[in-house]
Amino acid sequence: MAKKDIFTKSHSGAHGLFNLHFIKTGLIPSQYGKLVQVLFERRQDADYELTGEFETEETEQFLSQTRELLTYIRTHFS
Repeated sequence: MAKKDIFTKSHSGAHGLFNLHFIKTGLIPSQYGKLVQVLFERRQDADYELTGEFETEETEQFLSQTRELLTYIRTHFS
């Protein structure tokens, strides 16, 4: 986002701007938008609700999907 001069002061702002500028425009496939949404919600729960628990298998799946997203970003935006 910084490479596109998109800045915000909050996590929720970053999440919204990511969706607006990358997911809705099709620059990044919607499957990754869904991933970011789930991870954002889980982070919010873990930070503020104290209900966020991650099972090992779920964590490994999130890590794998996040690596795919990072590879996509590096490939298309470098």
